[in-house]
Amino acid sequence: MSDDDNCSLTNVIKTVWGGNAPSSEVFLRWSQPIIFSEVEPAALVQLTGGPCGVLASLQAHIIRFHYFGNVNQSNVLIYAIHYMLTNAASTNRAVYVCLPTALLNEEMEFDKLHSSIRLEKIDVRQPMDLRKYDSVFKGPFGMMLFIYGLVASRGVSLIQQERFGCKYETSEGLIESVLGHGSIALTLLCLIGRALEHTFDGQRTLEGMTFNGIEDQPLIGYLSYLEVLRYVEIGSFLKNPLYPIWLLATESHITVLFSKTKNIPGQDFQMIRARGVFNLHDTESRGFVSVDELKLMLDELNLESDQSYVEFLIKRLDPDDLGIILRQPFLCEVCPRYATLVCQLHSN
Repeated sequence: MSDDDNCSLTNVIKTVWGGNAPSSEVFLRWSQPIIFSEVEPAALVQLTGGPCGVLASLQAHIIRFHYFGNVNQSNVLIYAIHYMLTNAASTNRAVYVCLPTALLNEEMEFDKLHSSIRLEKIDVRQPMDLRKYDSVFKGPFGMMLFIYGLVASRGVSLIQQERFGCKYETSEGLIESVLGHGSIALTLLCLIGRALEHTFDGQRTLEGMTFNGIEDQPLIGYLSYLEVLRYVEIGSFLKNPLYPIWLLATESHITVLFSKTKNIPGQDFQMIRARGVFNLHDTESRGFVSVDELKLMLDELNLESDQSYVEFLIKRLDPDDLGIILRQPFLCEVCPRYATLVCQLHSN
């Protein structure tokens, strides 16, 4: 796909909506402006069901800039949008914004809207470079225009590759066109800048197919009630973000959970990585791995992996010679802080 095709409005619309245009009712639900509440000036308003993942991601970044970046309330939306566009873009400054070519009104239908907008590539050096587009985001279809700009900034081909792999052909959109649900890929594109379908740590391989998860610690986290029901797996990276802000998902809605203080006790980065590496090798979530995996796990954590040391460690972690290594002893061995916080609690 050429660069022009990769960011053409036609392909962006197809990536968002899939092969079929949405119903009028679904399209209307996603056609709202990005506006703040009159009651709580820092809170975004969701007018209808459907776009909660996008709005919650925007809200989370607004909270981050407001409470931890000391950004003035009047500018937090522009700072959040600037971060999300540049974080998704393949370059640091070149992003796309979707602009009206004619006066937009709330009565416009799907085809009429798309004949009245265009994508424009701009060079943004500072968040306030987007200030002149403030009325676009807060006007009719503001959220939809933001989503189109975000998808174009990431690139259609890269989004397709992140979701399904480069050889996978699909007409499945980021928004489900029949019921109007936003996909997890759209939420993660807004949240971390990557259109991923999975929330576990690292990569998983199943019958020759590779599935991409979260590769590093994000600024903002993601939790889901559905994990309790074992419908999804949320990895350690998303559970332990750099800021105490999380998107919280249920069966039908996504909201934001946060603290105003950053000094919340949590796990250090080495502990998060160790959990992720163990889970990557524990492909069936059994809580143990084969001793044959130990050297690979140490290599992936950039720890000592000399064969004599590996053999010594196997004797420590598998004293009964069962051929397996349990999760907790492994984490205690490679993360001294984990041993202090957790393992000693079970020393009796």
